[in-house]
Amino acid sequence: MRSANTLTKAISIAALALALVASAVPSSKAGALQETEQQLVWESFMREYRPGGNDFDRYRLSDRDVITVNVSNNFSNPSSRDLVSWATRDYAHRVPYDKVEIVLVSGRNVTWWKGITAFKNAPLRRPGAPRENWVRLEHLATQDDEHGPKSMLLTAVDLRDGLMLSFEKAKAFGAHTPMYSFKVPNLNNLGGHRITFTWAIDG
Repeated sequence: MRSANTLTKAISIAALALALVASAVPSSKAGALQETEQQLVWESFMREYRPGGNDFDRYRLSDRDVITVNVSNNFSNPSSRDLVSWATRDYAHRVPYDKVEIVLVSGRNVTWWKGITAFKNAPLRRPGAPRENWVRLEHLATQDDEHGPKSMLLTAVDLRDGLMLSFEKAKAFGAHTPMYSFKVPNLNNLGGHRITFTWAIDG
């Protein structure tokens, strides 16, 4: 009987310890921009996911994820306002010229929580102040059978000093953990674009 009580107490202590560890892991919804494992550039993303494609492993990120990207607008073709040279045209879904839409989709087999949080750079206008002061704007997430698309519509002029996207996923104990960050370049051309990220493979 004593050994059973001792075992029960040990299990309770272990469960409490696990809960404390889980609560200590910061959640992306807390609002602060956190350090991530990998800084991304456009070339980090696969433009089109093709299962079994020869270049598949080129796009594995540090935690073995694969994220695809599509950038679209409804401008004339070609346009000097393109955010990237490979932007596609989507005349069926028009984004206002003063807005930028960020979209998150998760792959059919991706069921664990995935998220994107958008931050704008709002540097303090005083001598000696840091050049970067990231302020949380909006958040998107998918989980289980809810694969999206989920979208946020941001005002382009508010992003003139910087737009940072934090890519997050559920890790140990289900903690929502920032994994990758992407500073979107060419800020003057953000307006009128839809940027769709598909979390195609969960590493």
